[in-house]
Amino acid sequence: MGEEQKRRLENEFHRLLDDLDKSHLRKLQYDMHMCAAKCCQAKDGTMEQVHQCVKNCNLPIDNAQNVVQNEISSIQTRLERCVMQCNDDVRDEMPPNPNPAEMTKYNQKFESCASKCFEHVLNMLPKLANKITQKLEDAY
Repeated sequence: MGEEQKRRLENEFHRLLDDLDKSHLRKLQYDMHMCAAKCCQAKDGTMEQVHQCVKNCNLPIDNAQNVVQNEISSIQTRLERCVMQCNDDVRDEMPPNPNPAEMTKYNQKFESCASKCFEHVLNMLPKLANKITQKLEDAY
């Protein structure tokens, strides 16, 4: 679970978010701003009506961003749980007072296990992207 692997996962998450932004979220933001501009052009509405109109314009982008955030949070939570399970498994194997050689061995076991967690999440990202895209396409 080296820094390179963490950086790679972080880069892949950023790429995923950038792709989703370009493919779906920017259009929703554009629509939101155009809708809000129309709300503000209404000269006969009260201040509260205009405010409610603008608030309604924000709903699709807010909901879409929530979909993306919930799915990303879910996969991050899964990664954290996996790494925590690695830690628990290694701790369960360790003797009460490990010597330095044993500590090295257990650290390597943990690193190997955690590395598999990162690889699993990296391999899941295309499915995650498809899932989010499908949800956004179905809803918006």
